[in-house]
Amino acid sequence: MTFEKAPSFVLWRKLKELGAEVDYFDPFCLEVPRTRDYPQFAGIKSKTMADIESGGYDAALIATGHDDVDYATIAKSVTVVIDTRNVAEGQGNVVKA
Repeated sequence: MTFEKAPSFVLWRKLKELGAEVDYFDPFCLEVPRTRDYPQFAGIKSKTMADIESGGYDAALIATGHDDVDYATIAKSVTVVIDTRNVAEGQGNVVKA
């Protein structure tokens, strides 16, 4: 899948339209490249796991599943996790979507 077709961008745009403040965490994409359909996200940098652990996030939306991401730590650091990839197992605040 290319960045142009990534469903994460669709979700990100919709959340912004609804007034949400949106950050992203992806250890494999440290900065959003310029895309034709979503140029407004170009240059935005990924947050770090330390940023997430420091608090301040009401929710996390998991739109891409990576084997090397510590989803348990993310779940412990936010109020609710919406998991669209079925990767955050065993956490009481995880909602499968």
